[in-house]
Amino acid sequence: MALIALVIICSTFVGLSQAEPALRYTTESCDNMAPVYKDENFNNLDLGPEVEKEKKEDDKDGDQKEVFNTPKKSNTRNPPFELDFDFKQYRRKREYQIILSAYEHFDSFMLQVQGRSKDGNITRVGKWMDIPGIAVGLRCGKARLGAVVDKGRPVKLGNMTFLWEAPAGDEGPIQIKASVAYKDQYVMIESPELEYSKFPLSVKGCGSKTSCFRLCTNGPRCEADETEYMITMERPDDSDRMLFRMGGTLHDRMSYFAVAFGKDYYHLKNADMVTCRRVRKGSANEAVMLEHFLLENAKSKPYHHRDNIRLESSGFDRDTNFTWCQFYRPIRAEGVYELDLTEKMHHFYLWGKLDNDSLPVIPGVEDIKKSYVRYNVSQVYNDVDYDAGRFLGGGGQASVYLGSKENMLFSGLVALVSAMMARSSLES
Repeated sequence: MALIALVIICSTFVGLSQAEPALRYTTESCDNMAPVYKDENFNNLDLGPEVEKEKKEDDKDGDQKEVFNTPKKSNTRNPPFELDFDFKQYRRKREYQIILSAYEHFDSFMLQVQGRSKDGNITRVGKWMDIPGIAVGLRCGKARLGAVVDKGRPVKLGNMTFLWEAPAGDEGPIQIKASVAYKDQYVMIESPELEYSKFPLSVKGCGSKTSCFRLCTNGPRCEADETEYMITMERPDDSDRMLFRMGGTLHDRMSYFAVAFGKDYYHLKNADMVTCRRVRKGSANEAVMLEHFLLENAKSKPYHHRDNIRLESSGFDRDTNFTWCQFYRPIRAEGVYELDLTEKMHHFYLWGKLDNDSLPVIPGVEDIKKSYVRYNVSQVYNDVDYDAGRFLGGGGQASVYLGSKENMLFSGLVALVSAMMARSSLES
């Protein structure tokens, strides 16, 4: 997943004849991130003469005896340490690499990712997925692993790499903060505030004011950024147009995803189809292209439609290849070439590859996702299609249809039958 880079320049163990004070990070350091002096020896590592180990056994405080001095905080403007990371915003449950870069050896450290304060208390957000072997998680406040600190070994520390997972929701602006102890002092370094990045599609309003279809791989309750394909359709403020947002995972520029409308459930006769795909823009950049097609049937090649639909906005994530596009369509046909969305039609959701002429290759009818009932724009629905095999013990598909009251019972029965058929196929 992420390569852990841990550089320990020198690791020299020295037997100590007596405990010496050193700057270390404990739970006392959680809020102000200032180290505290600790009397410590390393007899627990089987270092030093035997007499020191005997002394340790008789000393209940051992190497935890505190020296009540105030550590000195460095005010240098150019500390020999910095935080390196490659993101300016964070997305829910996304993993990010954070590097503590050192231009001098140091003795100990503490690293936290802090969110907005709650009731005047500091919050620590996200999860530490991978940390160097010389480090350990530390409980801070309510967070079981709210901070990462060194283990307190007699070594010189250097560059370290960590893997951090963003929280599952919007925690407001966050900051990465590190405190590093060296040369009997410590220095604080921190990132600028990093804002939460909203996903371009959302499940908010699905089934109430927005019609949605999602293809999920992890169950029927997946979020927008966990889908393989998703489309939302809504009517903004009683507008005379419908707003479409469509997204999916496109691994290359020879792939596409699409939505189509038509009255022929089995053969997609005269279906109206809108596709989105990525295209090269310049030598190093890419853009999203929207195209409008007519399908004579599911086995015919698509023909470019004479009705032009304008791409309003678009984008793609280089890390996940999730691509999305947004466009409007009039609700009532204003011209002879336009589709009348007040008519009840089946909705078809499809994706696939492009041919050598950059035209969409239509998948087999059995691989095209479809609405079992016909909808018009006044009927709001929330359809979820997921891999039933994961929940029924093997292969098979099941769909959950959650929208439009008049179709609720029928759709629920269809979903139940689909699940039962999938289970039956497994048992046979």
